[in-house]
Amino acid sequence: AGGGMSVTSVAFDLELAVLAAGTQAGQVTVFQWSSQPQRLTAAEVASWRRRAGELREGCSGAATTEQGDSAGESAAPMLPAGFACTMRHRKHGSSVTLVRLISWGAGGLRLLSADAGAHLCVTDAISGEILWFGFPDGSPPAVPGGGPGPPPDAVEALEPSADLLRVAVAPSPVVAAAVPAGAAAAAAAAAA
Repeated sequence: AGGGMSVTSVAFDLELAVLAAGTQAGQVTVFQWSSQPQRLTAAEVASWRRRAGELREGCSGAATTEQGDSAGESAAPMLPAGFACTMRHRKHGSSVTLVRLISWGAGGLRLLSADAGAHLCVTDAISGEILWFGFPDGSPPAVPGGGPGPPPDAVEALEPSADLLRVAVAPSPVVAAAVPAGAAAAAAAAAA
């Protein structure tokens, strides 16, 4: 695998059978276990059919015409039992340094991820909706005179609670930003 696809952070929730991974390229992916085979999504079926058509075209050396769902055409495959990708985003612009899965209410699941550029992302791990993305203090670091600034802090730890999200940032020994639950989402919605 290329350097950009190197896994840099992993979180696993045994009770929910969910695995999350962050990569050096800033991609975050969630996989969920299923003990039953799963159907492909409509987008996956369309992609599979396109690739199957390209393979048939390449093997015969001549262009083929679209025949739709004829009896001779094979059905789209099922995903086997096991881990299947359920969510993916590329919101981070640098290496993902931390991922955490947090149960949220009845059947809810939040994915918290942070990158080497000190960005924090809160995602609904079920729907894939980005709930909040930004710096832990809510604003980008100021750079005096527009010139190069100091390297950004890196988020090293997250401590979730029912009411607060505390973020410890390096290189300071202990810097904590207390953000009331829901305030970050409200601020992001107000800014949009």
